[in-house]
Amino acid sequence: MIPREERGPVLNGLPTTLPDVDPEETQEWIESLDKMVEIDGPNRAAQDVGAGA
Repeated sequence: MIPREERGPVLNGLPTTLPDVDPEETQEWIESLDKMVEIDGPNRAAQDVGAGA
């Protein structure tokens, strides 16, 4: 997994001060995206989340 100092919601690619209403699900998404980046590369992960690339 990609190391992060703090986990929380991201809006427009920037961390927010909004509370994470489901930290467990957020963690699952982070782990899934990290694995996708590891296996398929960042461009594929960006396509899957609609970020272009």
